[in-house]
Amino acid sequence: MTTRYEYDLDHNGQWRWIATDNDEVAVSTRGYAHLQDCLHAIALMQDGARRSAPAGEGGQAVNAPERTLARRPARLHGPT
Repeated sequence: MTTRYEYDLDHNGQWRWIATDNDEVAVSTRGYAHLQDCLHAIALMQDGARRSAPAGEGGQAVNAPERTLARRPARLHGPT
């Protein structure tokens, strides 16, 4: 089963990740001031998913995070 990761700005202008796995949804409990910090948190979760896969399965399929449709323009900090 593949977990899909997304990220978006919340109403306070902070970045949050959203993880969906069919009908289960998880949302970050903290906001990140910088997009790079949010993407780093997603990368840590993806790496953990690969490492926790049962032996012989080669890890879970991991997709790149997707940007969700924000309610306002993105504020990017630094190169993307």
